[in-house]
Amino acid sequence: MTKAVNIGILAYPGVMNSALHGLAEIFEVTNRIRAEYPNSSWPKLAWSYWAVEPDLAPSSLQVHPVLTSNKSLDVVVIPPRIEEEEFCQIEPVCSKWLREQHDQGAVLASACAGALLLAQAGVLKGRRATTHWGLADELKDNFPEIIMCEEELLIDDGDIITAGGMMAWTDLALRLVERFAGPFLAMKLSKYFLIDTGQRDQRYYQSFVPKYGHGDREVLTIQQWLQSNYAKSVSVKKIAEDNNLTERTLQRRFTKATGLAPSAYITQLRLQRSRELLETSTSTIDEIVWNIGYEDQSSFRKLFKTQVGLTPSEYRKRFLIRE
Repeated sequence: MTKAVNIGILAYPGVMNSALHGLAEIFEVTNRIRAEYPNSSWPKLAWSYWAVEPDLAPSSLQVHPVLTSNKSLDVVVIPPRIEEEEFCQIEPVCSKWLREQHDQGAVLASACAGALLLAQAGVLKGRRATTHWGLADELKDNFPEIIMCEEELLIDDGDIITAGGMMAWTDLALRLVERFAGPFLAMKLSKYFLIDTGQRDQRYYQSFVPKYGHGDREVLTIQQWLQSNYAKSVSVKKIAEDNNLTERTLQRRFTKATGLAPSAYITQLRLQRSRELLETSTSTIDEIVWNIGYEDQSSFRKLFKTQVGLTPSEYRKRFLIRE
């Protein structure tokens, strides 16, 4: 008889409850489809819930305490969080348990903010990983040894799998089914749940959110001016002169405060505005390119494709808001 794959789902403070239940439902349906092929050698998926503080987990779940169990799992899944809870209260115990499971051969898999727990456990050092694009800077700042690839929706790095956005737990679940139960069941499952298994990219969904809380007043003033004047043809040198700074000082302080050089920052403002216009306006792409400050249509299209992962036309077709 084929050995079952033991999957532990971590229930932690602020976790997304729909993901907790949804993961179990996907694994349950996988087993149901598997049963339709009695002569197959596909393993059964067995799942259980785990928590540092079981009393704080949803009452509808039967939860195992990580503190008092020595059970080795084949996979540990860390779902996304929906509430802004601090991880520090569970971090030491949780990190130790995750490291122990990993050392015993478990595959660690996270979705969205779950990557923060993997980072705190120290298992992402020198590894490629993804998370929700809005959390990427936090991870980069606090864990610079991680190779962040936030543009990717899912990264399967063998013993560690990370998925990006909040709903990417469905992609993660499918990957686990594919890895441990086979591609045939994963394909059947995707059709059952109508989950898109095609290649996707988090860049499609990103928005540029400038950093304003850095405390550098002069840089903030420049940011505020750029927000209204990004389409103008103004050099970094001229911006520096207008603010009584040397160009070198502006480059250094602006980059330190915002995480981007001034020219890259302007590019991101323009790209963000182009996305908004592609989503909401009836302007032609050429008109949009001109309105955001570009004169070379070809160069902009190449830039957009590189940064967003789609051509402007593809982006509009996918995201145009139709009333």
